[in-house]
Amino acid sequence: MTEAWIPDDEWRTIVANVPIVSVDLLIRTDDGLLFGKRTNEPAKGYWFPPGGRVRKFETREEAVHRVAREECGLKMEIVESLGAFEHVYETADASDVTANTIW
Repeated sequence: MTEAWIPDDEWRTIVANVPIVSVDLLIRTDDGLLFGKRTNEPAKGYWFPPGGRVRKFETREEAVHRVAREECGLKMEIVESLGAFEHVYETADASDVTANTIW
């Protein structure tokens, strides 16, 4: 599978019609939990746990490991899954985004 950005008009169609599945990571360190300040919508300007979308043909566990590596440069050990949560944002990189957090 080739990784490429989806053109904006196609992405808007996807977001308007398909749930966007993602993983958010609660990373414990000796100093506490790891958060980053978001630079894009949704939640721009807020402290947020690292996370990202689950890719087609990727398991949630694979997504957790990939996101930890890409976002934080970390190799993760999954200690527990907190379950599925639904987040609905009024602002996003396309209108009417629903992000379903899985881990």
